[in-house]
Amino acid sequence: MQDIAVRIAEPAHLDAVLDLWEAAGHSKSVTDNLESLAGVLAHPYATVLVALDADLVVGSALPAWDGWRGTVHRVVLHPRWHQQEQTGSALIAAAVDWLSRFGTVRVGAPVAGTAEAQRIWERSGFRHDPQTHRFVRDIDSQGGENS
Repeated sequence: MQDIAVRIAEPAHLDAVLDLWEAAGHSKSVTDNLESLAGVLAHPYATVLVALDADLVVGSALPAWDGWRGTVHRVVLHPRWHQQEQTGSALIAAAVDWLSRFGTVRVGAPVAGTAEAQRIWERSGFRHDPQTHRFVRDIDSQGGENS
């Protein structure tokens, strides 16, 4: 495996993270913007991790602690990156390690329905919870719904 560095993102990485998500085909949400990602970096219980090949962002993960459980969002790998499983596993391990500083005893993650994504999570020690489904709702700053 090439030397991939997984580390906390710097503000200069955030544009590349957004580009990564677009290249990987993630559907764009209302929080996929520089302001929201900068807010994650500024939050004491969340961060943005990047996998770097030299200066190229080839992966991301967003671990967050809510005081009860840890969640790892947006484990995303560049579709042209040739070391998907190793890089994904390294990001997941770094996210779990980051979450452990808060005493986290359970970590969950919304995971894409692809066999490859599920395999990476399973090989990282996670198990599928068939009782869990994700529901989302976008709200505006005044508490109303966005259309």
